[in-house]
Amino acid sequence: ICRMTIRTRLTLSLALLGIVIMLVAGAGLYGLNAAAEQTRSIVIERVTPLRSLKMVADAYAIKVVNTINKVAAGTLSWQFGQSNMMSAKAVITRQWQTYLALPKSGEEQDLANTASAAMDKAAPALDKVKEIMTSGDNAAMTAFADKELYPAIDPISTAISSLIDLEVKAAQAQYETAESNRMLLLMIMGGVGLGALLILGFAFTIVIRGVSL
Repeated sequence: ICRMTIRTRLTLSLALLGIVIMLVAGAGLYGLNAAAEQTRSIVIERVTPLRSLKMVADAYAIKVVNTINKVAAGTLSWQFGQSNMMSAKAVITRQWQTYLALPKSGEEQDLANTASAAMDKAAPALDKVKEIMTSGDNAAMTAFADKELYPAIDPISTAISSLIDLEVKAAQAQYETAESNRMLLLMIMGGVGLGALLILGFAFTIVIRGVSL
């Protein structure tokens, strides 16, 4: 190195510095792409399912259960009751099919199968409610709300709640993984940045020595 001209030393130092800058830029670009992919994964794999599951849960809890209780208590008309039930069925069918079409882990698929089985088992009871509302039979509606409603709906609510809990835990795990990757990337970029400073110091030293000579 001592025999190199100042021009050669500068060229070598600038070349090394350029390589380090490219490494820093590459690490930054990789980090941005990785963060974008992890965010996309969380949205598609966790947020979207949670949205569908919440809409299904709300349809059963708010639309179905509340509607039946209010119609039985006489605080909601038969007409509005039928409208609410039809709306709930449409939301449940659409959002549940959306959820089932998404990729799932083995545990999640098992819980989804349990929820589907509970929905199928509850279907005759909900058909019976439709017939009761069509006929306007107050006694039958009261009896249904007291004896048949919750045994039909509770297993569905339990299965959906378990699915929501699983999705939340999975989303938290993915977030923690993304955070760990972010910290690792920061450490790598910090190391590369330190390398750049060392190269700058080296370049400065050899140039100064060359000038002194």
